[in-house]
Amino acid sequence: MMHRTKIFYIAAMLCSAFVLYLFCAFYFKSAYNEYDTTFYGLDSGWSYQDGDDMVFTDSLPSNLSTDDTFCATVSAILPGKILDSDILQFHTGHCNVWVYVDDVLIYENTAERFPISKTNGSVCNFVPLDSDMAGKSFSITYQSCYSKDSIQTYPVFFGNERDILYHLIISKLPAFIICTLTFAIGLIGLLCYVVFRKQLGSSSVSLFWLSLFAIAFSSWSGFETQLLVILFPYHLAFSWFTFVYLKLIPIPIIVFMGYTYHVEQSRWLKLLISLSCFDIVVNSALQYLGILDFKETLIFTHLIFLLTIVWIFVLFVSGLRKMKEQRANKENSEQAKPRFFSLSQLYIFFIPTLAVTVMLDFISYYFVASEDSSRFSRITLIAYIIGLTIMLVQNSLESQKLKEKEDSLREMAATDPLTKLKNRASFEKDVAVLPDNELSSYGIAMFDLNKLKYFNDVHGHSMGDYYIIICSEILQDIFCPFGNVYRIGGDEFCAVIKDISPEKYAQLSPMIASRLGALHQTMFEYRMEVADGYAAFDSKLDKSLLHTMERADKQMYTKKQAMKAAEKKKA
Repeated sequence: MMHRTKIFYIAAMLCSAFVLYLFCAFYFKSAYNEYDTTFYGLDSGWSYQDGDDMVFTDSLPSNLSTDDTFCATVSAILPGKILDSDILQFHTGHCNVWVYVDDVLIYENTAERFPISKTNGSVCNFVPLDSDMAGKSFSITYQSCYSKDSIQTYPVFFGNERDILYHLIISKLPAFIICTLTFAIGLIGLLCYVVFRKQLGSSSVSLFWLSLFAIAFSSWSGFETQLLVILFPYHLAFSWFTFVYLKLIPIPIIVFMGYTYHVEQSRWLKLLISLSCFDIVVNSALQYLGILDFKETLIFTHLIFLLTIVWIFVLFVSGLRKMKEQRANKENSEQAKPRFFSLSQLYIFFIPTLAVTVMLDFISYYFVASEDSSRFSRITLIAYIIGLTIMLVQNSLESQKLKEKEDSLREMAATDPLTKLKNRASFEKDVAVLPDNELSSYGIAMFDLNKLKYFNDVHGHSMGDYYIIICSEILQDIFCPFGNVYRIGGDEFCAVIKDISPEKYAQLSPMIASRLGALHQTMFEYRMEVADGYAAFDSKLDKSLLHTMERADKQMYTKKQAMKAAEKKKA
């Protein structure tokens, strides 16, 4: 039942996230479809140079071969009617770009203005047009910032600037919402780590690193959506942030997996973390010095990703084998400790799915003209992060409940249920751990409740319990400031007190009778009385506090007999 409840909650959260995504996607799409747009893609009349030949095509090719200067140029004809609010819009990735109308330069975006970078980053180009450009020939010249033999191109749109901007925002917003949701989950995880660290126990470390992974991944994926590039003109800064967050992703997921599979000291784990740290520190220095851009060292980052995925897959296979061995082992029967929903059960679905989606993203990045290189893995990872976070927190809370139950049982075993004082077992345990060199400062007081049998027999056991509880509270009030009070028998109490001389105890002892006397009721034939005795530890007489206890017990018994004799004489 408990596992079914967990699965239900996890499925509900995943479905809610998916429904939210679909709602945003369809809502914005429908809103956009109802909007009267005045733009379109230029899908015909293109020409470009391919070697010595001029190629004419109806659609803009996704890849262009470059010349000796690593440039490629495409040409087309502008529409016959252009308004002052019309623009050309297209995306470029790490390319210098120039736009000409009848060989007159009207727009450029190059990396020359960035002294420590060879690239201008990923740019959403908005090229303003004038009405007198209608029907004229225009050309776009691309130049690879990294001396590549080919350049990826993206669709070119023509139309009203506001409509194009609205279209771009709407198309990017659903993916950005998913990234924001993942980022929020990471922040909530960190908050849970800070607030509930003690309650979560050892799982708090896993939650901490999982939350950092969610934040790093969502930040990188959010920049990859290119929404911020569309809204703000800080192309190079956003490009750097994208690369930095990408390089940060492996460290938290590696450490998290290490704690999950209990291989924190693994050589592979240390190697992968060292490689990731090297990647971040060295490549950041190379970028700062203007020697190599982040883009040029990205292959090393991708290699770390592949090694990490292979390592995780090996851990996954090893974990599956251990699961099978545990199931086959008779020790994991119903008599064994309850086992929570295993994280490996989630990996059964997640690992192969992640491998496929990451490979699709790699293919998209290296071989397909795509502005967003995390579109496939984004959904898989957010579903995994949500499910894993829920299971991690829930399993941790259940572990805490078991721990609290064990602590409660342990406390019950060491506590007298009626008075809530420590019992005889606790007394013996506490006395045994006292340092020998401190025994001389301790003393033992023994107490015995007179006439308890009378109160039980004549007035009922509830009154006898009342007698015991009242006496226990009085003893606590008087002696707890100096030590601990224990109930060691039915009508016997003991106090282990420190730095109390026999003379000082003689001043405290009458307070017991004084407080009991104030509670005397005329309906009782006998008063509630406590016989007590005290002995301070004496190294000449005592080998341990148990011997001191025997001497205090003798004094208590002597006083008890004297109280009985005084009662008989009075009668």
